[in-house]
Amino acid sequence: MPTERDFDRVTIRKRKGGRWYARFKDVDGARTEVCLKLTNKVQAVQKAAEIDKALVAGEPWEWVLGRANRGERTFRELVTDWLERGSRWSENTRARNIPTLNRLVAEFGDVSLSKLHRTAIEGYLAQRRSEGIAKATANRYLCAMNVVLNKGVEWGYLRDNPAADLKIVPEGRKLPRPYRDGEVPALLEALDAAARDVATLYVETALRLGELAKLLWSDVDLAVGTLTVRGPKNGRDRVVPLSGAAVRILSERRRQWLAEQSEEHADLRVYGNRANIRKAVRRAWHVLPAERRDVLRPVHSFRDTAITRLATAGVALPVVQELAGHATIEMTRRYVEVSPGAMREAVTRVFG
Repeated sequence: MPTERDFDRVTIRKRKGGRWYARFKDVDGARTEVCLKLTNKVQAVQKAAEIDKALVAGEPWEWVLGRANRGERTFRELVTDWLERGSRWSENTRARNIPTLNRLVAEFGDVSLSKLHRTAIEGYLAQRRSEGIAKATANRYLCAMNVVLNKGVEWGYLRDNPAADLKIVPEGRKLPRPYRDGEVPALLEALDAAARDVATLYVETALRLGELAKLLWSDVDLAVGTLTVRGPKNGRDRVVPLSGAAVRILSERRRQWLAEQSEEHADLRVYGNRANIRKAVRRAWHVLPAERRDVLRPVHSFRDTAITRLATAGVALPVVQELAGHATIEMTRRYVEVSPGAMREAVTRVFG
């Protein structure tokens, strides 16, 4: 517990009415006296110590008392600053999350950062869940809020992140949603040539959409038949061997890419935004039963299909894990369904 001797920039005095006041010079050198709204000396000394600590750190003392600083930013302004110079999201991640940020700005945009409290954020998330949004959607709201507010703390716009202690809601185990064997040929047939090539690459490389969108020609070796995924989701680069079909598709894409380049502009990405074939796949979904459309994901289900095929073909799980770029073997195990019959067959084969 601090005492009055623990700080020398702030002095406290009790005034008429029994309330304690703190006197100090602010960061601009102006003499300031503020009411601490406390009648207990121990609490007043604690609050004065916090003000002293803020002054030493060069932080606005107003934060200690819950007041807004002069010219303090609103949540809307913080989001704008973050999008302009703080975001590290890829183009695809940004496009997916802009609606989430817009929702948050609609709710909290005009709130000054010092007035943005945990209870308000928690109440908003509870309200949205009561309206029927999925747990994953609520978690996206919270994650987006944390990303932006953490950067605000780093920049000195606010002292603490009020959402930092809020917990992600358990979503349950996410299961793969692969296309069935007969569905892939039907879909490929329904797609135009460009989208068909991209879909085939997803099926035969198990790449994520963001990974193919960011893939550079410098990371493709057509002579050896490999591509390297840089900075993937789990943070570890990985080398993916290419099938014969993948080599043919990328070789043709290379010829197209060379014809597209100009002296003024050179896009070093293999596909860039063309890797996002969600709309094309959804248009082709008419070949699938309606109940399947409710289960599948247009692009990610191609990746799920690739990993499932590898796993069910008997490829060792550590190998599948590396090809898929999974952080843990447990993520890979989700793609293998072990039936009682398969277990009995294994015991019989080994032990008789």
